Amino acid sequence: MLDTSVSVSQTSCCIVGGGPAGAMLGLLLARQNIPVMLLESHMDFDRDFRGDTVFPSVLDVVYELGLIEKLMKIPHTKISKLSMQTPKGVISLADYSRLRVRFPHATILPQPNFISMLIEEAKQYPHFQVLMGAQVDGLLLENGKVCGVRYRGQSGRGEIQAQLVVGADGRFSRVRKMAGLEPQFAEPTMDILWTRLSRKPSDPELATVIQSDKGILSVSPRPDIWQLGYPIPKGSYARVHERGLEALRRSIASIEPLFEERVNEIKDWKQVSVFSIQTYCLKRWYAPGVLLIGDSAHAMSPIAGAGINLAVQDAVTASNILGDKLKAKDVQLADMEQIQRARMLSVKLIQNHQQKLQKRLVKPLEKEGTPLSLPLMMRVFFSIPFLRDIPMRVLLFGLRPVHIKA
Repeated sequence: MLDTSVSVSQTSCCIVGGGPAGAMLGLLLARQNIPVMLLESHMDFDRDFRGDTVFPSVLDVVYELGLIEKLMKIPHTKISKLSMQTPKGVISLADYSRLRVRFPHATILPQPNFISMLIEEAKQYPHFQVLMGAQVDGLLLENGKVCGVRYRGQSGRGEIQAQLVVGADGRFSRVRKMAGLEPQFAEPTMDILWTRLSRKPSDPELATVIQSDKGILSVSPRPDIWQLGYPIPKGSYARVHERGLEALRRSIASIEPLFEERVNEIKDWKQVSVFSIQTYCLKRWYAPGVLLIGDSAHAMSPIAGAGINLAVQDAVTASNILGDKLKAKDVQLADMEQIQRARMLSVKLIQNHQQKLQKRLVKPLEKEGTPLSLPLMMRVFFSIPFLRDIPMRVLLFGLRPVHIKA
């Protein structure tokens, strides 16, 4: 006979999704002695080719949490500059060392390690619980308001009753779909093929975008590997695959001769991951009893690596605004509207900047041999350090820096 019993739990805040946004929010609320249950559908946090660039603003938040020493023990690479190499010369896109901040550099480290550190710290607080392998498949409703979730876990079915459900379950968010919140998709222009090659101790430590008459390649160093991004026109993966792996290897080697011998490490298409770029931002990030943050509310392009940055800023903003409200059991729609209002303009500015860069990048992809065209004004802009610093600061900190409320 089948066991149809349902486990019922209660909490103040139920967070669905254990990415950077969900893990950070869970820790921040637990530190305020607010009961939190975090549900992650997988059994671990290890995903292939997750974003792993941690900007100075996130390092500031980690410092405020007292976890910077733990973070720095994770194998990582520090990046002080980002450049673009074109046939007409090198363009400096960002120089983090010019920032007058506590951490004037970007840090590249494995996202699963970052999330695990946050979760392990949250477990030190008695009001925090995490359920791994818990797949949310329904929302509990009472008088038109979300009041919890239904899920299927390792031990069977369960329900969690909560005064607030936070959807932090990524770009394919189930919570968003079940809450009836529809994203507005921007026009897609390109996809990216991700792969990895070995990195030698003698290799340079640089993050760059390289454009040649053979294509475009983003190059990002990890402690022992290079992560490569190979942009292709939207929907063209089938054609790339049909040309064969050898054609891809030759193209990568022709763009960056450093990898001429190492491209042979790519022996199977299983080593190449296709990332379909789809960006969107919800008109409304909330409904009665439910709030969306991170990629659930606004999916970003991987260009400039802003995903973790924005997810953490969303979480800090949500914690600052909702902490006292959750304690008082008085979360209102106006509170969630305040969170969206505080975050929306920064998100939109960065998305618009990413869209403009994508449109510039996709032109030479559509016809091999077409040079990457940057307008004269843009080239002049990036050649003047104090002007170049403006979009960099917006990308890193938004319109205003986000800090943990004391």
